[in-house]
Amino acid sequence: ILLGIQTWLIRGRYAFIHAWLGFASVVVALAVFATAIYGALLGAKRPGGFAGPPFKAEVFLLIPLLDATLFLGITIAAVCHRRQPQIHKRLVLLGTLSMVQTAFVRIQITTMPWTGGVMQGLLTLLFLLYMSKWDQKTLGRVHPVTLWVGFPMWVSEGARFGIAFTETWQSVAKSLIALV
Repeated sequence: ILLGIQTWLIRGRYAFIHAWLGFASVVVALAVFATAIYGALLGAKRPGGFAGPPFKAEVFLLIPLLDATLFLGITIAAVCHRRQPQIHKRLVLLGTLSMVQTAFVRIQITTMPWTGGVMQGLLTLLFLLYMSKWDQKTLGRVHPVTLWVGFPMWVSEGARFGIAFTETWQSVAKSLIALV
C-alpha cells in the first residue's frame, strides 16, 4: 500500500509529502526489521521449529534473518539515493521484492511437497526479468541497480542453503535462538 501511495504522490507532483512519508517509512522499515528478526527467533524456538519448511529450525533460521537484513539494507540505500530517481525507485522496488518473497514461498503446487522455494525463485526471477526488460525499453540497457542488486539477491536465495547446512551456521543459530 505504501509503495502505491508513494508512487501516486510523485505522479501527482506532491514531492514534499512523498519525502516526508519516505522518512516516516524508514521507521516502518526498522519496525519490520525488528519484528522479522524477533519473529524468526521465536519461530525457531517453538517446539518443532517453523511451520512448513522441512528443515531443522537452526537451518531455516538463516532465511528470514537474511531476508530482513536485505530488506533493511536496500531500504536504507533507497533513502540515501533519494535524489537520484532512477536508482531510488529501483532500490524501493527491490526492497519491496525482498520482503514479498516470503509470500511467494507460500504459493505451493498442491501435488508436490515443498515447492514454495521453487515458486519463490521463479516469481522473483520473472520480476527481475521484467525489470530488465523495462530498463532495456526505457534506458536502452539494464540499469546497474537491477543488475548488481537484483540478480545477486536472486542468486543468494539458493546460496543461503549452502551456508545454512554448515555446522558453523547451525552453532550460531543455536546461540541466537537461546537469546529469546
